[in-house]
Formats: sequence, C-alpha cells, structure tokens
Amino acid sequence: MGKDPNLSLSQLKKRPDLVLWWLYARLTAKRRALPDFIIAGTAKGGTTSLFQYLSDHPRIFPPLRKEIKYFDCNYFMDPSWYKAHFPLNRKLKKYNGITGEASPNYLGHPTAMQRIAMALPEVKIIIILRNPVDRAFSHYHLSAKVGEEDLTFEEAINFETTRLGVEAEKIAADYYYPQATYIKHSYLERGKYIEQIPVVLKLFKKEKLLFLRSEDFYDDPGKIYRQVLDFLNLPLWEPKQYKVFKQGTYKEQMTESLRNQLVEFFRPYNQRLYQELGRDFDWDK
Repeated sequence: MGKDPNLSLSQLKKRPDLVLWWLYARLTAKRRALPDFIIAGTAKGGTTSLFQYLSDHPRIFPPLRKEIKYFDCNYFMDPSWYKAHFPLNRKLKKYNGITGEASPNYLGHPTAMQRIAMALPEVKIIIILRNPVDRAFSHYHLSAKVGEEDLTFEEAINFETTRLGVEAEKIAADYYYPQATYIKHSYLERGKYIEQIPVVLKLFKKEKLLFLRSEDFYDDPGKIYRQVLDFLNLPLWEPKQYKVFKQGTYKEQMTESLRNQLVEFFRPYNQRLYQELGRDFDWDK
C-alpha cells in the first residue's frame, strides 16, 4: 500500500475538517457501500455535469469526491481505501439510496476497466462518448490551461506517438508507474473508442452498460438525464436547472484544415465503432 493521496500536510492546513472526516471514513470503511454505478468516461465528454445532476437526486448519495481515480491512478491503495469514499450502508438502506462515482479516465486507461470488472462485476457502467476531434481539442486546452502543455495543438498531436511511446504498456505492467504523461497528453489516443469499447462489452453484461452521445447531452440534458435515471431504476426527479459544469473556453479555434485532417484520421475508427454499437454517432463531417 502506498501513501494515502487524501492525507498531506497541505490538506491538513487547508481543510482540517475534511482530513478528520477522512480519518473517520477510513475507520468505518467496512461499514460503507461500494458503488452501484460508475461514469467511466470519456474525459472531456460532459461527465462532470452529469455527475452533478445525479448527485442532486434525493436517492443518490455521492462519494467524498467525484473522481476517486482508484482503478487508474490510485490502484496501489488497498480496496478499503476506495470503499472509505462512499456512504455508510445504513444510510443507503434508510433512504433506499444508491451511490456511484465518476472517473472519466477509466475508459481510456490501459487496464482500469478490467480492474473494475474484477472488483465490481455487477456495477452499472455509464459511458459518454464525444466527437473525438472536439474531445481532443478540449483535452489539449485543459492541459495547456493548467500548465501541463507548452506545444501548440497541432504540434502536440503530431508529437503524440513519440511522446507516449510505450507508456500504456508500462502502466499496464506496473500500477506504481507514473501515469501523468499518458493521461495528460493522449489527445488522439483516447478518441480511438473502438479500441476501448470492445473490451468493455466483453467484461460487462449488456444490461449493465449505457452508452451516451455527448452532443445529445449538450443539446437536451434533461432527456439524457431521464434516460440515465431509467437505467439506474430511479424515480423521476429533475434539478431546477441544467447548469453546465467545467465548460471549456478557447482563446484560439481549430483551423478548418486541421479539423478536416482529424475528421479523416478518426473516420475509420468511428466507422468501426458505429458497426460495433449498431449506432451512427454522426461524427464524420
């Protein structure tokens, strides 16, 4: 077991109440629930907004934080660490509630979905897929905004294969291996959904999976939210407003020529995805 990511001197100084709560949660981990659902991806696909809407539902009790990242970055921690994030079983029983989490890097991670299937074979999985061109551009701007990318978007995608190298293989082989490079710079790699979805389909029962299209969620969040409630077998309840969380803003837009280049790059991957899921996501233009 490695160092607890939720305990540090800086965290103690900033939020001592939260640190004390976490210590209590660790002591009571055995009495806590495991997630009924996981929003597993995709990064920059609207997962934060969906999670917030679900967290407001009176029958859903969220964990300590949205992104626990146990099955990717924090897999070196013991299972009780993961369980400590969730509500007490007695609370869920009292209110006939459920709990879940949203760690959108799970889908694109080399081994996270396999780890989930081993630990939680009956968990419900929600995956929101976004046009891979837009997803890559949004991902790039997030990395640049937080100071983790100093290349232009075009330079970053041209350099991606060299930059990532065999990072995925190293991560799969050693869960202590640093994952920052892969997570922060896999702009195009994460959009090759057809290399990720078949794995999910083999690991989980069909009735445990819900695939959504980000663009549908953006156009009509209420409709998609109600679809998710139905999937989770929850009664209808809606937030007062469908506020957008973590909406990205860009100083520069993608050039038309570069966008066309990326559309063509992703076209064969998208076509295979449509065939696999039996659904046209309409991303090839």
